[in-house]
Amino acid sequence: MTHDLSPATLAQLEQRIKAQLAEIEARMEPSEALEESRSRLTDELDRATQHADRQLALKQAQHDKQLQTRLRASLLRISQGDYGYCQHCGDNIGLKRLEARPDSLLCLNCQSLRELPSRVRA
Repeated sequence: MTHDLSPATLAQLEQRIKAQLAEIEARMEPSEALEESRSRLTDELDRATQHADRQLALKQAQHDKQLQTRLRASLLRISQGDYGYCQHCGDNIGLKRLEARPDSLLCLNCQSLRELPSRVRA
């Protein structure tokens, strides 16, 4: 199976993945000072706002953790020579898709087929 990614393109994608991973990891560092200042709030409206902010922060943290895992897996696939191949059909994922979503596991056709049942249910 031949790959459509040149070594230079693969290196660029690897650097983008590493940069995105570093950005996520920096964002995941706890902000203790912010939490301490929020814990002093006593007004009911302030507490409600704080609760909503925490819920949003939790969702963001969950998303970041999942993306971090996918990006690390992408780096592993690069090192093993498996990056850029669809995990379902084995075809090339394609440069445009990898540039848009460097953590892609599926080619566009397989991803579309995977999402089809959820579109029918919606």
